[in-house]
Amino acid sequence: MARLAVRDDGISRDPLSLEAEAQTVVARAKSIAASQQDEALNALHVASALLENDDGFAAGTLLSVGANLPKLRTALDVGLTKP
Repeated sequence: MARLAVRDDGISRDPLSLEAEAQTVVARAKSIAASQQDEALNALHVASALLENDDGFAAGTLLSVGANLPKLRTALDVGLTKP
């Protein structure tokens, strides 16, 4: 298991343990943030990373309840491009 370390903000805490799939999502979210020139991850980066793969858990769960993934992805893209 890898560890996700947070920025040193003076608060003592243990790093989060992440499984391989979560590590992949976090890495992709970081990449999305970097491409948007954002210094920190936010919920839109993580949601976008979670919904990129139709075979992933998040996308599969949303599809099972009738979600429109293309529409969700478009809304996330719009949210990520807003200043």
